[in-house]
Amino acid sequence: MGPVVLFDKSFLQSLNIDEAVWFDHFFYPNIAPVFFIEALADLEKTVKSGSTPEAAVGALARKTPQVSGNPNAYHIHLCEGELNKSPVEMSGRVIIRGGTAVSSGNQTGVIHEEPPEAIAFSRWHQGEFLQAERLAAKAWRKHLASIDLVSIQDAIRTIAPVPEQIRDLETAKANADAFVSDPQHVGDCLTLVNRFIGVPAPVCVAAGQRWRHLGRIPFSVTAPYTAFVLSVLVFFYFCTAASLISKERVSNVVDMAYLFYLPFATIFTSSDKLHRRCAPLFLREDQEFLWGYDFKKGLDQVDQYFDKFPDDVKAKGISAFASRPPKESSFLISDLWDRHCGDWRNTRSPMDRMTPDHEAQIVEQVTRWNKAQVLEDQSSSEEYGTEIFKHRVDRKRGKWWQVPAEELD
Repeated sequence: MGPVVLFDKSFLQSLNIDEAVWFDHFFYPNIAPVFFIEALADLEKTVKSGSTPEAAVGALARKTPQVSGNPNAYHIHLCEGELNKSPVEMSGRVIIRGGTAVSSGNQTGVIHEEPPEAIAFSRWHQGEFLQAERLAAKAWRKHLASIDLVSIQDAIRTIAPVPEQIRDLETAKANADAFVSDPQHVGDCLTLVNRFIGVPAPVCVAAGQRWRHLGRIPFSVTAPYTAFVLSVLVFFYFCTAASLISKERVSNVVDMAYLFYLPFATIFTSSDKLHRRCAPLFLREDQEFLWGYDFKKGLDQVDQYFDKFPDDVKAKGISAFASRPPKESSFLISDLWDRHCGDWRNTRSPMDRMTPDHEAQIVEQVTRWNKAQVLEDQSSSEEYGTEIFKHRVDRKRGKWWQVPAEELD
């Protein structure tokens, strides 16, 4: 599995279908909920002459990752869980909620059915849209048009006044972090979390009571992920108040929401200028921002490289002949693996070691787990030894076989 990559709509739109195949193959995409919302909302978007909103959404759906990666849990649910004493891991991994706990023999595991988002994208890619989805798209566009950033600023200003010394994005970020980390502002932070992130008031009240019981330690210590989300929100407010970010473009609200999911990836890629300016300020040392058009060129580079392989080799499916990127140093994709995948050049991939016996064992294990018994207690917090994720995969996308062509017979 390659590096975990958080991407936005602008990046995926820039790819052709073959580049999208390699993105899905060499990386583990984090599909943020806001991406799904943006894609759905395009059903109500005005498109160029000669096209339709349905065609535009269908084209995007065809490029959406389907082999690897998963939708990330919604940031509101993560904040609510964290304030209810359920820690949120922020180590560059996609946070996946749900799943059904099962047992097979003396082993326990979790099976994740195909996510609703993936099912929807599969339909959209066929041009099929539910009436409920069309209504949701209309409602979202209406909500976006009704956002009044000036009024929101006025409401936040009573809780978090704008410091006078803000002159650039860096000082805005420093002041946002200082506000969120100050123990004197924990009550204010919880008010913002309730009003502008959407965590229910009773949860925030209970979190405040626990905070006082713990000795009023910084909010960033007791609820680090919620503090991170709040820091993005306060930063955006400081920047719009200081005219560093336009308060006229309400789409900036949507763009900033992608940053809520930065802790759950090692790379964030986007072709959006606002992301390019702001995202690097919120990254850990082991993370990086990658300009979307540079990433696109890198994917095109590996596409051209593997396209030179013989047709009989390509017919075996990309996992058979391209389990890892090219080892030549001139490839951006290989460089990204160098930075985020350890010593992959000097180790053999599992696919290289795969034998027919190994393949048969995997098929047997998956079949056995699919017949596993559902556990009566689904609330257990134990660590499960096996996790299975179900995905719907096109046999061929663009010019590439994702499974061996011979398996069609």
